[in-house]
Amino acid sequence: MNKFFFIFFTVFFASLYAQVSVQKNPYEGMYTDDQKVINEIWNKYLNSFNEGGEGDCSLWKKNKYLSDNKCNILSSQGYYNPSLFKLSFKNQVISIEPVTADLYKIVSQFYTINDGVLQPFAITNVMAEKNNNMFLLSDYLIYTTKDWKSHKIGKINYHYQTGYILNEEKAKQANATIGNIDKIFKLDISNDIQYFLADNCRQVYTISGFDFAPSMNNVSDCAFFDSKNNIIYTTIRNGENHKHELIHRINIQYPHAHYLLLSGLSIYSNQKNTHIGYSYSELFTKFNDYYNEHKTVKPVLIDAEPFDKKISIDYLIGAIVIDAILEKGGIDLLLKSLDTLETDEDLYNFLEKSYSVKKDQVGDWILLRAKKMTEKDFKFKINM
Repeated sequence: MNKFFFIFFTVFFASLYAQVSVQKNPYEGMYTDDQKVINEIWNKYLNSFNEGGEGDCSLWKKNKYLSDNKCNILSSQGYYNPSLFKLSFKNQVISIEPVTADLYKIVSQFYTINDGVLQPFAITNVMAEKNNNMFLLSDYLIYTTKDWKSHKIGKINYHYQTGYILNEEKAKQANATIGNIDKIFKLDISNDIQYFLADNCRQVYTISGFDFAPSMNNVSDCAFFDSKNNIIYTTIRNGENHKHELIHRINIQYPHAHYLLLSGLSIYSNQKNTHIGYSYSELFTKFNDYYNEHKTVKPVLIDAEPFDKKISIDYLIGAIVIDAILEKGGIDLLLKSLDTLETDEDLYNFLEKSYSVKKDQVGDWILLRAKKMTEKDFKFKINM
């Protein structure tokens, strides 16, 4: 998954954590009675995030793909973190379009205004369905994939378009990966993975309800894991065994683990495509080459500057930390770290205590560890 913008977005808005601000649509006077009701329901839902709330799910129709007591797939789809609905955006309805007599599509935009310039960050689609003279909000995913095929293999429910031939051998390999991950990390997750195979990156976004999100048209490939609902969105290019996203299953049981640990684990394997088409060794070769050419530049542990516009450096730094933890104390220390290392300070303190690496020495330590990753005798210390 290409998270360059994702990481920038998260860091930039972390200090602005707040609910969305509902903006009046200047054309509301032209709404029909049904459109007025739908507009009120949508605004009521946005306002239900007041004071850190999780949103009023009583306003939503139950989605069979979501975990119990969860609603609104856009709030956990994977691209925005924190949730799109928990950031200080303005939201304005663009249109409420009738699809049938009892079904409408709500198109709205999330945006900011900086120095008088409107900056959109998402244009989304949500459905509204009338049942027993009452409208409920509904996920766009249900509407866009209603004619898709579904096929369950092991713990994975695959969803794909008519005409696509599911590779059952790769699906069996994916289940083997899940079994191995569950055993290594002692995961206790009962619900199956919902696995959506889209044609391309743009469709990964659009099926879940995005008309626009930054970079959705500019990346060759993308995928997302919804850890709240155990859902994977990926492309047919990545196929039925997208190991990077399957490894993110660990996130469900360790939601508070430091993001570098979870990011690093997702590429800590010998798969050919660990991150946007690159293998593990290819990623670290690029990493080492960059810093060999820029000897005055040193990486940092937190909020590191990217060395390549396509590659998220956090994955690589996270993998370095993961490898060091495993070298020091094996899987037992890694499991303990996932439970106890939550903040940046936790991570800095751990490195100083375990490796005698002080904060101002971390850059040199990262470079030394990175070189180890491309040595001929390097071996992964766990097999995922």
